[in-house]
Amino acid sequence: VMAKLTGDKNKELAERNFIKATLGADQQISSLKYKLAEAKISLEDKKKEVDNAKYPETLIGDVKVYFSAIKSAEESVEVEEEKILDLENSIEFFEALKVEFNQD
Repeated sequence: VMAKLTGDKNKELAERNFIKATLGADQQISSLKYKLAEAKISLEDKKKEVDNAKYPETLIGDVKVYFSAIKSAEESVEVEEEKILDLENSIEFFEALKVEFNQD
């Protein structure tokens, strides 16, 4: 960020932008890491829901409902796993961007 602008006015602007950009990246990383932790907890809960759907503690009534519940629970796990991958990719993006900002 700093090296892209030259001159006194531009130097001041570059310094301010550098501060905002790096702190903004820190803020994004922190927020994403919190969301990632929440998503990992949610994933564990959803995996338990799959087990509960597969092995109910009550008599299976309607078999269609039984298998539908399993499928739905497994799909929830897949969605949460995708969410975790997206969050991890976003964290990597902002961390790389921050490294790039500090190199200029």
